[in-house]
Amino acid sequence: MGLFTKILRNLSGQISAYDDFWYGPAQTTKAGVKVDEKEALKYLTVLACVTLIAGDIAKLPLNLYKKRKSGGKDLITDHHLYDILHNRPNQDTTSFNFRETLQGHLLLWGNSYAFIDREDIGGKIKNLWQLPDPGQIKIHRNKKNELLYTYKVNGEDKVRTRREVFHIPGFGFNGLVGKSMVGLAREAIGLGLATEDFGSTYFGEGTHPSGIYKI
Repeated sequence: MGLFTKILRNLSGQISAYDDFWYGPAQTTKAGVKVDEKEALKYLTVLACVTLIAGDIAKLPLNLYKKRKSGGKDLITDHHLYDILHNRPNQDTTSFNFRETLQGHLLLWGNSYAFIDREDIGGKIKNLWQLPDPGQIKIHRNKKNELLYTYKVNGEDKVRTRREVFHIPGFGFNGLVGKSMVGLAREAIGLGLATEDFGSTYFGEGTHPSGIYKI
């Protein structure tokens, strides 16, 4: 079936852009292209938007301030969180890389997560570690109605409490979990990828006629 036939065909019982259908593994679009958050980055428009926005957000200063009782605020540089947020959230990552990654996750998956590493005694925050695959993190409640975050590490489930996870949700409908922007725009991204592939194949195979018919 040709590219444009797939694009123009009319399907009954279309799946809404807001259904849970969009938030699992890569789904095949009407253009015949499988699209998930990682695959979407192969589309130049998505790549340019994500890298531009994430990079610009990461460039912004991230400081700590203390409110004055009389109004206004003061910059705080001697608090332990200042170094974590402003300079280095953990021993392996700079503040810029950390925030760029979290913002990229937020733009693609609609959520970004980091594990809050605390000291055993006192609970003082000592590190923030970004969790690598937001699409694999499940949020649910226990019998006490407390939020829990479950994700896999080396094939084993890790369950974290809300106190252990720094979660930034994007646009969503329940205030707790953001929706995948790639999922919501999957068909448009699939069309873009299919069009790029069609153009590359067309020019790669040559655009000059191999012969001329004369009538």
